[in-house]
Amino acid sequence: MLLAISYLGSVHPVGDSVAVFRLQLAAAVLAGAVGIWAAGGRWLAVVCSAAAMWAGVPIVANFTGVSAGEAGSYTLYQKNLFRKQWSRMEVMEEILSLDPDFVTLQEITSHDRKWLGRLLDAYEHKLICGEGSQTTIGLLSRFPLLPETRICPVEEREDKAAIKLAAAQVRLPDGGQPWLVSIHLGWPYPADQIEQAARIADLLGSLKGPMMIGGDFNMVPWASSVQMIAEAARAERVKPAFGTYVPSGPLLPLPIDHIFLPTGTNGRAELRPAVGSDHLGIVARFGLGTPDQ
Repeated sequence: MLLAISYLGSVHPVGDSVAVFRLQLAAAVLAGAVGIWAAGGRWLAVVCSAAAMWAGVPIVANFTGVSAGEAGSYTLYQKNLFRKQWSRMEVMEEILSLDPDFVTLQEITSHDRKWLGRLLDAYEHKLICGEGSQTTIGLLSRFPLLPETRICPVEEREDKAAIKLAAAQVRLPDGGQPWLVSIHLGWPYPADQIEQAARIADLLGSLKGPMMIGGDFNMVPWASSVQMIAEAARAERVKPAFGTYVPSGPLLPLPIDHIFLPTGTNGRAELRPAVGSDHLGIVARFGLGTPDQ
């Protein structure tokens, strides 16, 4: 029953909360099937095994698969900085050494403005949303951001369902103008993640053009809240998935930080160290199609 409930996030948000443990539930059902087989319930054991495999194999594929094709010429670095006031020297040196074309950041504090000055200065084109909030969200780009496209809806509301998002179109050297988006979802049910995801999906669905998205989604990629945003953005998550939330440990790897690129984009993801945060970083290396595609 719990395994079935994990697929009902679009019906009730409790489904997404259970979906976090879908792989473990599938393993438990498979173990139960072995016991049922030994007890003589062969048909029921086959049904349980099939259900466990159907649920578990796609999740395992998330962790082991890679996106098709070569990595490409662009790089995007995704990082939740962690609001704790620790020294940012390590993460700053980490990002500067990789020299990504795009950076998406969450939980930026006033403390970060002091410690990340050299990083912020290295990117002429940037957008930091949520001035005056406890934490802000932002993006950095090597290429110009179109001023008239900048979006900071994080400033609209201060309740738990407020959209935490920064977005702008980027002018690439080849003339392409994809959207660069940074997203930070809150916790799932009983918190308001599903409402946040629905509002973000509505916003992204109204935008025209391909999208490059990096964010701390606080949710596994197979849950309905993440899928809702991906479908609205017409985008796919760059593979493979990684357990990015450090406190979860190796026994319950939680892939909750994701990078999404336009559907069909060739690219692959790499895991980066925590460098003081409670989230590991992710770098995607990818190629984008020509502007007329």
